[in-house]
Formats: sequence, structure tokens, C-alpha cells
Amino acid sequence: VPLLLSFFARFIGLKGLAGQIRNTAGKMRKPVDKGVNSAVRWVTEKGRMLWGKTYGIKNIKRKNRSKKETTRINKVESGLQALKIEAKKNDTDNDGALTLKQAERTASIVKKTNPIFKRVDVVDGGNTWDYEYVASPAKIEKGPKKAKKSANDLYNDIRNSNTDVANIAKYYKLKPKRLQNIKNYLYDNKEKNFTPHKRTAEAWIRLSKGKGTIHDKLLLKHETAEMYYNDWIKKNPEMYKQKYEPLDSHDLANEKYDWESGL
Repeated sequence: VPLLLSFFARFIGLKGLAGQIRNTAGKMRKPVDKGVNSAVRWVTEKGRMLWGKTYGIKNIKRKNRSKKETTRINKVESGLQALKIEAKKNDTDNDGALTLKQAERTASIVKKTNPIFKRVDVVDGGNTWDYEYVASPAKIEKGPKKAKKSANDLYNDIRNSNTDVANIAKYYKLKPKRLQNIKNYLYDNKEKNFTPHKRTAEAWIRLSKGKGTIHDKLLLKHETAEMYYNDWIKKNPEMYKQKYEPLDSHDLANEKYDWESGL
């Protein structure tokens, strides 16, 4: 508007009026600009105060929580390192693998010496003994390789199993009574006191998982025949001496079902 009035004044020949109009407009605008600037400063200050009250305390808590979390993480990492060190100490034969008992001993010692862990348990990781630890929340740390079980260990596993006979019967459509007799004869025979053989145990375990090979199935036929010849020899000692001695029941069973040749 002031520019328009100034132009109009020059147009009709009133030169001084144009300057007066500009001066008057400038004076009128100064208090308006001052008021606007004051309002902006007031809103800015109030905004800063509100922001500080709303987020300031939360930021302090976050910083404090961050320090505590950093301390907790350092303690957990120290405990996990202790697991590796203790596992090496318990690896008595230096083969890079632990038995279940050795892994459990490792977990127990580290739990006692590292209070950050509420618990440390050994879990089956397939080819390794892993450690499930609770330091809120629970996590699993990859552990050492499993030491291979001995033949004695495998025989004990079979003796203690309550499901193997039923599983083999189901998978291969065999009578449970026959399978129980084979199990008792082969793995828990106090009379014969057989020397444990790892491959014999592994074959039985594969059968119990439904993963038996043709050769594994041959083991069942061989042991059935061997038990039969044991009874026959007891009942016919003279005939046995005449026809088969010095072959024993195991040798006679191998003539029909040669389990050993496939080993």
C-alpha cells in the first residue's frame, strides 16, 4: 500500500508526499516487527523448556542404563571367555573334545566363579556340547566338540533305553519279544559277558532310530541264529562234538548270516 501511494503521489506531482509516506510506513512497521520478534523468542524459549522437561530425565536414565548395560555385557563376555578356558583345562586328552561329564564340570565351575550367570546348563548341540546361560535373557554359547562315546558308553545307553525295542519293532515289523531277547543276549549278557563292540552298538542304535542299513538288519538275524545254536548245543552236546566242534554258536550263525564280513 505505501508503495502504491508513493507512486500515485509522484504521478500527480506531490514529490514530498512520497517521502513522508515512506517514513510514516517505516515507523508503523517497527513496533510490529518488534512484537513479532518478541513473540518468536517467547515461543522458542517455552519450547526449549518443554523439551527439556519432557526428554531430559529420560535421556539421563538412558545414559545411566547404558553404563549398567555396558558393565553387564563385559561381565557376560568375561564369563564366556572363562567357559573356553575351563573347557581346555577339562580336555584331559587334548583332542579338542569333551565328554558330557567334562562339559558339565566346566559349566559348574564357570557358574560359581562368574556371578553374572544365574545358571549355566549343558545342552546337546549335535556335534558339540553347547552352554545355555541365563544372564537375562537366556542365550546359548557354542561349545566344544563332543568326544566320541566308547563302546562301553554305547552299551550302557542301550541298556538304559526303554524305547529302543518298541521302535525297532515298529520300524521293521518285528516281534518285540524276539527283539528284547536279542537285546538281553547281546548287550546285557552276564553269562557270556561279551566284550563291547562299538559297531554292534551303533548298528542297534541306527535300527532304533529307523535308519538301519541292510547290514544292520543282518545283525538281528545273526543274533537270533546264534541264540538258537546255543540252545541246540546244550541239548545235543554229542552231536555237536561229532559234527561241528570246534566251531561255536557264533561261527555257526556266521555261516548263515555273516554279520562280521560286512564290518
